[in-house]
Amino acid sequence: MNSPLLELKNMPALQNRVYFTAEEARNCAVGNMRLVRDGQTGLVHNEIFDQNLPSYDELYDNEQSLSETFKSHLLHVQDLITTRLGRRDLYEIGCGKGYFLEQLRYSGCDIHGCDPTFNGTSEFVTKSFFNSKLGVRKKNLILRHVLEHIPSPLSFLEEIAESNNGGLIYIEVPSLEWILDSRSWYDIFYEHANYFSQESLFGSFGRIIDSGEIFGRQYLYVIGDLATLKSPKCKVELTSFENFSPNMKEVVDRLKGRQVAIWGAASKGVIFAKKYIEEGGTLDFAIDVNPQKQNRFLACSGLIVLSPEMALDRLSSSALILVSNSNYLNEIKKATQHRFTYVLLEGLNA
Repeated sequence: MNSPLLELKNMPALQNRVYFTAEEARNCAVGNMRLVRDGQTGLVHNEIFDQNLPSYDELYDNEQSLSETFKSHLLHVQDLITTRLGRRDLYEIGCGKGYFLEQLRYSGCDIHGCDPTFNGTSEFVTKSFFNSKLGVRKKNLILRHVLEHIPSPLSFLEEIAESNNGGLIYIEVPSLEWILDSRSWYDIFYEHANYFSQESLFGSFGRIIDSGEIFGRQYLYVIGDLATLKSPKCKVELTSFENFSPNMKEVVDRLKGRQVAIWGAASKGVIFAKKYIEEGGTLDFAIDVNPQKQNRFLACSGLIVLSPEMALDRLSSSALILVSNSNYLNEIKKATQHRFTYVLLEGLNA
């Protein structure tokens, strides 16, 4: 029997897609969420998820590789993969815009991949969702930030294992423990049909080569043997979602009268901006280093996204910069010459 945890209304179907006009952004597709926990597997999922609502195409952009902080993370992941999986016969399912795939190729790896949002011309990438017709017969697979989007994750892994005839797989997903411990209510997205704890992710394999927490504990990773896939067993009590989100009216009051911008036009920033503006708060703009997001607008809030250079010209010395992800704080301070007051979203949860 599933245990109810959290209900959310009118969440953007795709928080990692920006829009050409504010009106288009405010009228984006939305969906409702009812998070429950499977009593047998421990997996937290949206039981009313509509897999046809998110539409992944070339306008979907979750590229983070323009950040030096994230590049360091990818180098760490590269080391994990090449050390544990090797450099030959690799395949990345859901390779996005292909940055990490090209990074591995540049380092000497033999790797191909697939993704429907890919908009390049690489001969090593198939512009498609993964399916058995692709004829993937590689030795080892990479699945970074894909599994949380899949309605039936274990069935998907079984399909991969059957198509690939076994092999090892590197999986990386957001950590439910970190979300709950840091009360990061802005890290709950419609795109994510599932939320994995260590128990529900690591428990899916009988044989694990390596596993752990990375990227400041925000992500979980596991390198498992696909031939040993199994249904995880729920044993650990999960931290409650009760009092998960703060009183946003109090947050709005605390920031009232200040010039406020939010740094990060991706997942966390999009969800925070939506809720903050709904509660009567005012944000001047969002800031992001990704040129594909600049001068476009965030889902639901319609907030415009500026480049760091444009933002610096518009921010007063007394401005507040809300930092949507604490991992990037030092990088953001350096990019803005430590000129402003910086507030972590995590710091607003008290």
